[in-house]
Amino acid sequence: MLFLEAVGDFVLTTKVTSKPLHQYDQAGLMVRVSSACWLKTSVEFEPVGSSRLGAVVTNGQYSDWSTQPIAAEQRTVWFRIRAEDSDYIVDTSFNGQKWEQIRMARLLERPAMKSVYCGLYACSPKAAGYQAEFSFLNFEPGRLS
Repeated sequence: MLFLEAVGDFVLTTKVTSKPLHQYDQAGLMVRVSSACWLKTSVEFEPVGSSRLGAVVTNGQYSDWSTQPIAAEQRTVWFRIRAEDSDYIVDTSFNGQKWEQIRMARLLERPAMKSVYCGLYACSPKAAGYQAEFSFLNFEPGRLS
């Protein structure tokens, strides 16, 4: 994870182009309050059939994973996380213009913390060789207008 420290509400956006090789290769955005409280959004590669566009939310070291199928050929995705108090809204886009919400979640430890870590992450849990290109990282304090 490549991160910055954020206080208050913010909007975090990136564009990722992936060249996955192995199951679960992934890259996207992450917000981390602690090792037991975090959120990530990405496309997790599946070598057969559709990959999985989704978000993982962890509270109290328990994770849930919301997903939807995405064509394996779709290699470029924009991700956006909007932090509004303790709520986090996850949006995705295939063109950077039209956004769709895929998740809203609460990070339960957030109210007790002054700040959170947020930024880019990439993961290749099965084997080396995954390549992901982040075109930019945009951090804006506050909420979308």
